[in-house]
Amino acid sequence: MRIAVLAFCAVLTAGCTNLEAVRSISTELTLASESWETASGELHRSCEREYRLNEQLANCDLDRANAQGLADATEVLRVYFETLAAVAGEEAFTIDPSLSDLSGSVGSINGVNTAQVDAVGGLARLLVDVSLNARREAVLRDLIDNGGGNAQVVVDSLLKDHVAGLMRTRLQTERVQAINFYDDKFASADLPAGTDPQDYCRDRLPRSAPALQFLLVEEFCRHDTLLTEREEAIAAYEASLDDASAALTELRSNSAKLSSADLAQRLYGIGADLRASVRDVEAAFD
Repeated sequence: MRIAVLAFCAVLTAGCTNLEAVRSISTELTLASESWETASGELHRSCEREYRLNEQLANCDLDRANAQGLADATEVLRVYFETLAAVAGEEAFTIDPSLSDLSGSVGSINGVNTAQVDAVGGLARLLVDVSLNARREAVLRDLIDNGGGNAQVVVDSLLKDHVAGLMRTRLQTERVQAINFYDDKFASADLPAGTDPQDYCRDRLPRSAPALQFLLVEEFCRHDTLLTEREEAIAAYEASLDDASAALTELRSNSAKLSSADLAQRLYGIGADLRASVRDVEAAFD
């Protein structure tokens, strides 16, 4: 039945087809935000891995707070995108009034600025207060005109420019500590001094080497490979944010003409790119 309805819309009314494009890209953005929530936990996971190696690291409270603030920011984005999809698809939805409370933890993200925190808070308040009494295109325009700017600040400024940098710094710190830790262990196991530990991952130990040396090298290289994969995952994370930003730019620039066939074509194209980049994020942080 749904397929028949969409086909009917495509033949008779451009407006119906193009709101389907808005619904489609909003659904892709919702799925993307869910993948960003998974990525947000890497800040805390990296610290926990380092904690096992670094006696000087007292706790991971800061990175736990960073991860929670990031998770709450992406949850507000997820609800925003989900609401856009519901309105465009004429589907029922409810907004939890406590959503506006999530912006409080965003302020705990290390180095976050007022504009980034205010963008999350403003987006949450808009969702809690959204009016359902107008026609759906009017509601969509309200959500896009009054929420799209804040959503773009969260995507571009908070997640891509700030949080991606935090992730890279966190992983670099973990890598330094891992190299220092295993360097000492390698020396204790009589592996050659002055050798870059990463060289052991590229070369083979002689078969006559003691079993302890093999075990240490295998353990270090497994950790080193994980860090390399996580560093590459940040690039996938940033690519998905770029696609999301492109979608928001199109919606904001065309909120008065959501029935445009050209807009629909561009949104479907961005949606395909976003779907691919989200698959990369999910695979990288699996």
